[in-house]
Parts: sequence; structure tokens; C-alpha cells
Amino acid sequence: MARSKASGRGAPPPAAADGRSAATTLLGIVFLLAEVIVVTSAASPFREPKMAVAVAGLALVLGVYAATRLWQQRLELHTSPLVATLAAYPVLLALSALWAVNPRDALLAAAQAAVWVAAVILLATLGRPAIGRLVVWAAIGAALSVVIELLQAANRSPLVAVAATDDRLARTGLAGNPADLAAASLLLIPLLLASGERKTPSRFALALTAVLGIGAALSETLTGYAAIAALVVVWIILRHSRKIWLGAAVLLAVLAAAVALSGVGGRLRTLETDLKQGDWYAVFSARADGWTAAAQMIQDHPLTGVGGANFTQAFYPARLEWLNTHQTSGARGELATHFPWTHCDPLQLVAELGLLGAAWMLLLVVSFVRSARGSRELAALAAAAALPFLLFHYPTHITIGLIPVTLVLARLVADGSPARRVVRIPAVARGLALVVLGLAVGVLYWQYQGFAATMWYGRAEQAIETSIRLPAAIRNRTLNGAERILLVRERQHPEERPWLLRLLGRTQLALGRDADAADSFRRAYALWPHAQAELGLGLALAAEGRVTEALPHLQQVVRVNPKLADLIPDPELRQTVSESVMQGPQ
Repeated sequence: MARSKASGRGAPPPAAADGRSAATTLLGIVFLLAEVIVVTSAASPFREPKMAVAVAGLALVLGVYAATRLWQQRLELHTSPLVATLAAYPVLLALSALWAVNPRDALLAAAQAAVWVAAVILLATLGRPAIGRLVVWAAIGAALSVVIELLQAANRSPLVAVAATDDRLARTGLAGNPADLAAASLLLIPLLLASGERKTPSRFALALTAVLGIGAALSETLTGYAAIAALVVVWIILRHSRKIWLGAAVLLAVLAAAVALSGVGGRLRTLETDLKQGDWYAVFSARADGWTAAAQMIQDHPLTGVGGANFTQAFYPARLEWLNTHQTSGARGELATHFPWTHCDPLQLVAELGLLGAAWMLLLVVSFVRSARGSRELAALAAAAALPFLLFHYPTHITIGLIPVTLVLARLVADGSPARRVVRIPAVARGLALVVLGLAVGVLYWQYQGFAATMWYGRAEQAIETSIRLPAAIRNRTLNGAERILLVRERQHPEERPWLLRLLGRTQLALGRDADAADSFRRAYALWPHAQAELGLGLALAAEGRVTEALPHLQQVVRVNPKLADLIPDPELRQTVSESVMQGPQ
């Protein structure tokens, strides 16, 4: 009798349950790996490898799961306004390729977004318990990152990030920069606190929450502090319980102690000084570079934007145009000068997709609110945690932000609408199953190619930088070999030409082949107007003795970032460029 009830309509068949359990376990491993993986020889050890692991893992596991369910004619999907709105996003990105300067990036962004949207829809079919287990997997990964952060703070961890300018930037855990670490920790907390069927979170969930909160506090990220405060306030409002209020007070006390021990007092004093002096550029940690570039893009392309994923392509000319229009110069105080993201996801969305992007964002907010009626606690906590990062960081562009966002949306989709069978005709279902499986394999290969390219570039850049510091005879022999390899790769991979040519120009400049370097940098700039390309072009022309031609290029790049003047080897030329920039555009 018990068996017949279990096999009825109220419970999935045993085979379906087994499939869901296996998919959940494999996805948990994917999420854990995406949180903790660091590939130090990659161009960006904390971001590109994580994204490749997450996208490839999601595509493979969910692709096999969906194909199996389709083959069995048992695939059921949730339909709702939120699902429809999410599905429209990759379509908009693909459509923007029609007017983007770099259509390839727009199409790749559309494909990547499609994987994450498909993940939301398919994760919802796994059900709330499975999503809860995935949250635990991801939270354990973030907690491991916090442990590494604590070891780094105690100078006991070999896993220190890239070269840092101060102790705070060296404490990255396994996530990335400090803001990434705070995002990885805090964006998962709403999923831990909003425990679904349970009236209160389990002790394990509360313990994970405490660890993640402490990790975010130790990151000394002001955005993280704003998110912590918002989470605590919303949690207290939602929970009419003295125990909760007492617990929140204890948690705030613990976090305050963690903040005090982390040395954030110095940052706060600096912030106070900047506020008194009215130095808003310093207050917002140079984010104005990305914000003003985005504002210029919106002004120049209000209807369509510059194209999906094209903010990075348009950043340098847009920033330069804004500075020239306002008769001013940049104030960046570090050699890093490029912004691949705006540091404000809503602003970047409008810069890339124009009014269409703004309309889609408004529709997303409306559909999110409507879907949140059955999960108000989760939606409110998620909004409180995410809003500071959405406005001052870029959580939807990095894996550790996309994982909790995907899980929250999947919960809302699962709670907000019933699931319906997709296909009932056997031949059609099996055909679709093969298509889905083929797409999953294709995404896996695509991510492998991207990961391999990132690894290659990272190793090549490191090798060239190391070679430049070698004795002359060895240096020239090594760099000549690197030049040959770069030229071959440029012919074989034309899509990589912008950064290959920049690397080639640096190699030729180090070899004293100034004319060749100028040609490489000029070609790189034509493909992608990038500060590094213009700086290299100016330096190569100056090295040739063509100072009059070099001056405009050096002036422009130093106007965007005055710190880059330090890279001009000739003191007289450096002074001339700096003085002309201080005088403003002529």
C-alpha cells in the first residue's frame, strides 16, 4: 500500500527522483569548484577559470539531465512572467550584435546568458529541497574562501592572490578582489536564512551564515558593510521575534569586533577625510571612471546602446570623450587603467542595450516582485544583499555572483508557478533530446577553448615580462622566439588579434624594433581602442624619434590616467606630457 502511494501523482517516479538526486550532487560539485578554483597561470586566476568551470558544468550536467527527461517524455518546466523575462535577455544580447562594434562579443555574451537562464529554469524543476542542497554546496565553497582569507590575514597561507598594493588587497580568499569575496559571502546568506519549509534556519545554516558574514566584514569592503546592514535590518523587520532581535544584536557585535580587528578604521578615517575635502572620486574608489564612460555611451547611443558585452570595447574612447567634453583629466592613482565592467550593473545594462535594456530591466523588477509573492522573505533578503553590489560592483558578470543569483531566481520560479510537461510526442521529444545533448557538448568545447586561450595568454604575458628582465643576449633570443610564436598564433586565431597585437608590440618594443612595435600597436588600436595600445604606440613612436607624432597619443592616455606618465622613460618627454595634460584639452 505504501509503495502504491509513493508511486502516485504526488511523488516523482523512482527513476526521476534518482536522476534529480544525481544531477543535484553533480551540480553541487560544480558550484563548489567554481567557488574555490584558482588557476594562477591564467590571465585572471579568479574570474575566467571560475566562469569556464561554472558554464561548462551547468551545460553538461543540466544538458544531460534535460536530454534524459526529454527522451523519457518526462521533462516538465515552469512557465511564468519571470521565466519569459529572463528568456528575453539572451535574445536582446544577440540582437545587439547587429549594431555592436564587436558583434562576436555580443553573441558570446548571449550564449553565456542563455546557459545561465536555462540553468534557472532547469534548477527550478529539481525542486526546493534540491536547490537547498545546492545552496549548502556553494556556501561551503564560500566558507572555504573565508578560511583562506583568515590564513592570509595571519600570513599563513601560500594562496595569496596577485601582487597587492596593501594588506587588504592581498586578503582575497579564493574569490578574487575583496569586493568579490564580500559578494561571494553575502549573496548566499539570504538563501541560508530563508529556509523554506522550516520556520527558522538550521544551526548549520546559521553557522555558515556567521562564517560568511565574518568573511565579508574582514574584506573591509564598504559595499559589503552596506549589504550586511541591509540584511540585518530586513531580517529584523521580517522576523517578529525577540530571539531574532537578540541574535541580530549578537551577530552585529561579532561583526563589529571583526571589523575592528581587520583594521578598517584606517579606511573609514580616509573616507572621512575624502568626504570633508569633497573628493568624491576617491570616496567611490575611482568608480567614476566606469560610470562616466557609461554615461557617455548612453549619451552617444541612447536608443540601442553600444552592444551587449561591448562596454569593455567602448570604455577607453568613451572615457576620453567625457574628459575632453568636461575639460578635465582623470585622477587614477594606479597603473591599471582599463575598466572591463562599469561597477554598476544597471548602468552597464543601459550603456550596452540602451532603452531596450532599460525596458527589460523594468520588466525584470516587475516580474521579480510578482514571483516573490510566495517567497517574500527570500526575495526581500536577496534584494537587500544584492542591491549594494548591483550599484557599486558587478555581481552579474562574475561567477561567484551569478551562482547565488541563479539559485534565488530558481527558487522564485519553482515557488511561483506549476510545472508543465514540455513535449508529449515521442519522436519530437527524442529529437529535442539529441539537440539539447549536442548543445551541451558544444558549450563544453567552447568553454574549454576559452579556458585554453586564457591560460595561453597568461603564460605568454608572464614569460615575456620575465624575459625582459634577463641579460641582453638571453633576453633577445627569448623575445625573438616569443615574437615568432605570437605571429603564428595571430594568423591561426584572428579573433584574438587585439590582445595578441598588444603583446606583440610590447615584445618588439623590448627588442628595440620600434617601427614594428608602432605598427603592431597601431593595428591593435584600430581593432580595439585600448589605453595599452595607445600608450604602446606613443612609446614606440617616441623611441623612433618621432616625438611630435607620439605626443598626442601619450597626452590622451595620460589624460585618462595620469599615473601612466610614470611609464614614459624620457624625463623631458614625461614632463612635457604631464604639463600639457594639466593644462587641459586645447
